[in-house]
Amino acid sequence: MNLTKSQYIKFSIAVILIIFLYISFEFKTPDNTQSLAEDGDKEAQYNLAMDYANGTTVEQDYDEAIKWYTKAAEQGHTLAQFNLGVIYNSGEEVESDPYEAVKWWSKAAEKGYAPAEYNLGLMYNLGQGVDRRNTETALKWWKKAAEQGLPDAMKDVGMYYEIGDDFTSKDYVTAYMWISLAAEKKQIDAMKEIYRLEARMTPERVAEGKRLAQKWKEEHPRAYKP
Repeated sequence: MNLTKSQYIKFSIAVILIIFLYISFEFKTPDNTQSLAEDGDKEAQYNLAMDYANGTTVEQDYDEAIKWYTKAAEQGHTLAQFNLGVIYNSGEEVESDPYEAVKWWSKAAEKGYAPAEYNLGLMYNLGQGVDRRNTETALKWWKKAAEQGLPDAMKDVGMYYEIGDDFTSKDYVTAYMWISLAAEKKQIDAMKEIYRLEARMTPERVAEGKRLAQKWKEEHPRAYKP
């Protein structure tokens, strides 16, 4: 069969594509993931941990999951660090260890991972896994998560300003801004609290809270996604 130059090029591209798809499939097999993980590939270690945790391609084994999460986390894998924090905080697969949870959440939070920032704020607010309760530090981490658009963090920042404490005076306007933003993202508690808060505010202060919320949305278009 004689091929024109154009047909030959198309045929060659098709062959290359088939080879690429075959290689891609090979690299997704469980055996390959295990091999890559054992060679120190942190992404493969994380994927293998997920497999063991969920029992997807291997038999469910939490000890193996924790082993591979730890290996990936020690190499700086953010999601592995976060998941280890969840495991040690929940105490379902291992004995509960809030200090270990804070250790791993801190590492993920330092890299700007919003769920870790929020959970770290919770631990400081509750005084768990840390030397002492510190609401000022809790607010710092909640704000970081809120600035990334995490609804629970937005709600808690708002509640913090609504209630106030030794470090922060009550500020209903700022509270309204954050709680209304959380409510727009369908955060259940915020959707209820916004009406209670509004009932304690003058129309002028509510208007100011709405203005601040609108300003925040305009300045954070990527973080604001209802």
